[in-house]
Amino acid sequence: MARPMPYRRNGRRPFPNEVPEEIETLPGVDDDGPLDEDDLPATSFVERITIGCEETAFTGVTNAILQILAKRVKNYQQQYSVLTASYETYWRSTTSLLPTYEALIRSYEDEQRREDGWPELRRSARMVEANASVDEDELLF
Repeated sequence: MARPMPYRRNGRRPFPNEVPEEIETLPGVDDDGPLDEDDLPATSFVERITIGCEETAFTGVTNAILQILAKRVKNYQQQYSVLTASYETYWRSTTSLLPTYEALIRSYEDEQRREDGWPELRRSARMVEANASVDEDELLF
């Protein structure tokens, strides 16, 4: 029978006399409280714009999807749980993510393979060169 371990910490903040001496605070500087909007760089803001009833766009971000969190199969279709710029999560199908977010999908799949102990996928140098030349041709036109 597995018994749960007892909780050893009491979860309270330290009293002022319990704060280590190495931590320096400057009176008047550290006492202002949380940051203001003026303290943050302009690039740290993401603004959500709703166009019409259903269209949504984000400003201040180069990528609307920040990270892929999980993968599932629903109705014989692969779906990925994605973290958006507004920090909301959605399930999106692979077809809606490709080819724009192919790099994120590839990094997620590689990470899952490493966690599961599988060897890294070998990508042929010839295929990498072929893909680069195709991408280069698309840029020229």
